[in-house]
Amino acid sequence: MKRIFLIVLDSCGAGAMPDSERFGDVGVNTLRSCAGSRELHIPNLQRAGLGNIQGLSFLGREPSPTGAVARLAEASMGKDTTIGHWEIAGVVSPKPLPTYPQGFPQEVLEAFEAATGRGVLCNRPYSGTDVIRDYGAEQLKTGKWIVYTSADSVFQIAAHEERIPLEELYAACRKAREILRGKHGVGRVIARPYVGSPETGFTRTANRHDFSLEPPRDTLLERRMKQGLPVDSTDIPVCRSYIDMLVGKGAQLVSKSKWNNTVVVQVSDTSVIDKVAALPFVTAVRKVWTAPDSIPARNANRKKEVTNRVTKSNNYYGDAWRQIAVHHGDSLHAAGFRGKGMQIAVIDAGFYNADEISVFKGMDLLGTRDFVNSHSDIYAENYHGMKVLSCMAANKPNVLVGTAPEASYWLLRSEDDDTEQPVEEDYWAEALEFADSVGVDVVNTSLGYYEFDDTTMNYRYRDLDGHYSLMSHSASLAADKGLVLVCSAGNSGSGTWKKITPPGDAENVITVGAADRNLVNADFSSVGNTTDGRVKPDVMAVGVASAVAGNDGTVSHANGTSFASPTLCGLVACFWQACPWLTAKQVVEAVRNAGDRKEYPDNIYGYGVPDIWKACQIELEKKK
Repeated sequence: MKRIFLIVLDSCGAGAMPDSERFGDVGVNTLRSCAGSRELHIPNLQRAGLGNIQGLSFLGREPSPTGAVARLAEASMGKDTTIGHWEIAGVVSPKPLPTYPQGFPQEVLEAFEAATGRGVLCNRPYSGTDVIRDYGAEQLKTGKWIVYTSADSVFQIAAHEERIPLEELYAACRKAREILRGKHGVGRVIARPYVGSPETGFTRTANRHDFSLEPPRDTLLERRMKQGLPVDSTDIPVCRSYIDMLVGKGAQLVSKSKWNNTVVVQVSDTSVIDKVAALPFVTAVRKVWTAPDSIPARNANRKKEVTNRVTKSNNYYGDAWRQIAVHHGDSLHAAGFRGKGMQIAVIDAGFYNADEISVFKGMDLLGTRDFVNSHSDIYAENYHGMKVLSCMAANKPNVLVGTAPEASYWLLRSEDDDTEQPVEEDYWAEALEFADSVGVDVVNTSLGYYEFDDTTMNYRYRDLDGHYSLMSHSASLAADKGLVLVCSAGNSGSGTWKKITPPGDAENVITVGAADRNLVNADFSSVGNTTDGRVKPDVMAVGVASAVAGNDGTVSHANGTSFASPTLCGLVACFWQACPWLTAKQVVEAVRNAGDRKEYPDNIYGYGVPDIWKACQIELEKKK
């Protein structure tokens, strides 16, 4: 299939969303309201299974639907049509578009009047039919625009077709669209032409035209197209009918992965496993999780720990200056590349107190998602992800500044700190696919697995081929989807395992080992190579006494490849910001080639410590 036609029925809602209270829409259900009308006749949609969607049974259930149906909840904040269209294309908006219940500010109106050469009438929320009834005669006399809005994020311009030509109205809308950007970026500018007279009444015509706000970033398909990447079978969701059959056998869906064509299901009766395995589309069944007897209580008083007491330094980066300077990241920042416009996903174990710690107050947070427990408080879980995040996102000058302080962030939890079970790889794969779906550019993961509670599931050296583990297989696909994945090498260098941990063995990812501030290899940093002979780790960054945020909001220090990885990850995002024409795989290669040991890589240092500023200069020179 080379082309898909997507038809959107706008304003055809199937019920209120969980955030409906924010927008005064509690209890709304457009289809339910329409169902009471004798004029509603939708036989094709009913045969497709519209009435089978949860909450729409009043339309009548179809026992053998011709289509696949589901009820979806948007990830974006807001209710505007434009935001919904963006999300379909893989652009999630963390903020609702602006509305103007008191009318538009004078600065907007003055700019519009100056651009069009006509004055403005009304400038209030108004019904579309009522506004031309009340202001139509005055417009005919004065030639001014009728500007009005509604509860939605819209700038509507009504104009009499005989008084103001259609082309002039459309041109005015285009000018308004240019004005209404940034903080006044309404979802739509709408041309509302009408005809008639004060004596006969005014009627709107069919010449309406909408001028929507452009997405703030590339859509998912645009990213693929720019990098010359195909959409293939791995982008197709897991077959819904297969999932339904699994559920019909008594299984409960936990997670799914379209890239791997896998699902995780929970069963309370082990006899269900045989029933599932016997289904014709099931190729293998593997136990990945055993429910723990108990889960420790979370700290209900966590916020009281936060003091945010810090001591200012003479250096702009605070204690983080050395871990940034070894890569000449300060030069990259000085040139204006601080991550603006780049999206970074952090997949980790939790982000303890990150919502209260002052170094994160200026962070552009796109959203959070917990793939372990959707009902948990991601800020009450493990602190590891918070410390990892601080290496990139901290932005408190002279206290702690990270490597990508102006980037936008998704905080995703896949690690269950209470147990160590293979299902966490499934959670991680789902998180990575989510990051891809919302348009993330760069992903950091400071997680790795080789030992589990059930030791029979432990990995062996021969498994480090980049594809054996589900986590590594997913990671190896990331660059094929247009993402750059940066991951920690692992902290087993001085133990019995010693080797890198999945997904550090994956192909086309940047696996980061740890060095001290003198750039000497840390004895705990895991080593390579992979079983198929690829150099690992790829590069090194400071991971000894790394400056990170403490649980109480102070600045502390920590050891681990977990902190070397995000330090470099933030700089990789800034580098890609500076060189946006590069593909994900080209970014990975450029970082390797910037290493100080690129001529003689080994299984301890990889390609060495990369000079990211030098890499940037090389790529900019190539572009000339």
